[in-house]
Amino acid sequence: MERFDDEKSRKFPASGLAASLPADVSAEPSPPAGPDRAEAFESALDFFLSHLQVERAFSGHSILAYGADLADLFGFLTAAGLSSPRQIGRNHIRDYFFHLARPGGLGPRSRARRLSAVKSFFAFLEQEGLVESSPAHGLQSPRRPRALPKALDREDVLKLLSSPQPDTLLGLRNRAMFETIYAAGLRVSELLALTLSQVNLQDSFLIVRGKGDKERLVPLGRDAAGFLEKWLKEGRPQLQRAGSGSFVFLSRRGVPPTRQWFWKLVADQARAAGLPDVSPHVLRHSFATHLVEGGADLRAVQMMLGHASLDTTEIYLKVDGGRLKKVHDAFHPRSGA
Repeated sequence: MERFDDEKSRKFPASGLAASLPADVSAEPSPPAGPDRAEAFESALDFFLSHLQVERAFSGHSILAYGADLADLFGFLTAAGLSSPRQIGRNHIRDYFFHLARPGGLGPRSRARRLSAVKSFFAFLEQEGLVESSPAHGLQSPRRPRALPKALDREDVLKLLSSPQPDTLLGLRNRAMFETIYAAGLRVSELLALTLSQVNLQDSFLIVRGKGDKERLVPLGRDAAGFLEKWLKEGRPQLQRAGSGSFVFLSRRGVPPTRQWFWKLVADQARAAGLPDVSPHVLRHSFATHLVEGGADLRAVQMMLGHASLDTTEIYLKVDGGRLKKVHDAFHPRSGA
């Protein structure tokens, strides 16, 4: 399998359906007739766009986007001396996407969209018997770089954790929730679903049930364990009702808080601490980022986060040259340290 690793699409040639199609399609153009309807790029494009409009009921905007993407391909191939889809081989498609990936060219997301249009076009022609085989078979979309998750620095985390005032009932609950989600790197759903049987304060760890109902053990730090113990002894009994079950964290009504409520709580407390645009997931990212920056083993972080694959955890491995040098000096026998 081959992989080809945002500017706006170029205008397609002013001819045929590709040129005349309005943004809001109402007319139903007839497909080009005759055995040679795919002999030229222009007629092949018109035929394909007619198919999208009439048979697949695509919007005018989508049809225009397909037309622009394919016309750009045809312009590249025409410059290479080709004039018909039947002349196009796999090497031509490959060269086109290498061209798009050049410095200053399209980004991965735009190239992926372009490849999707090319695949759809040739799959249609192959289905219609107008090309023997699609030259785009087996081509994979470019790998999109994963954005590094947003994380707070240690000082900002402390500001957020300290924002709820633990001298009130609800403030104590909120402080215990904040400390727990950060200390254990929990997802919001995992935090709100915690039950008393999942908390071991004697040894300071949680039994977390994550995706797929898989269990994992996550240690609790001293501060988190302290606030959680205080909440369970002094705060939770005041909110417990007949229908509270064994959930650790309870709302005023004695039932587990909702995800939406907790997201709003984090956002409100973050603004109060001078930290705009903070979500609960930022605390989970901060947990992982701070562990990795401190030199934690990546597989240990994977286990604590509950990631099925180490690939997912590796996004936190954003080490700088200084840290790499320290690791090399500490562990390589020929480092000279």
